[in-house]
Amino acid sequence: MLTAGMEKVLRLMRDEDEDLVTEGLECWVGLTRTSRTVVHSLLGLCLIKQDEYTVSSFRRYVLSEDGTKILADPVYIPRILRTKEGRLGATMWIRTHSVVNAIQALPWKPKRT
Repeated sequence: MLTAGMEKVLRLMRDEDEDLVTEGLECWVGLTRTSRTVVHSLLGLCLIKQDEYTVSSFRRYVLSEDGTKILADPVYIPRILRTKEGRLGATMWIRTHSVVNAIQALPWKPKRT
């Protein structure tokens, strides 16, 4: 479920007790640079969460409870994937990055709002 890049970022955050920091297009965990795609994927799965300290374009993220659990148990399924609405969101992030393709891939039809 996790890509190598996602797992590397989560392990750096846990093992080195570092926060993930973004400013503009720059994304860092300690002295290690990562991509915006990895950050958005981790956010989409709720494996990291935004810290209270945010100033304009500077954002700081910390490991969430699900992020810690998935590192301890690789077969752990994050809470967002255990709900219908969550599966739709996760499908958009993980499989296709396309809302249309994600909705077509679902075994059930979502309610229109």
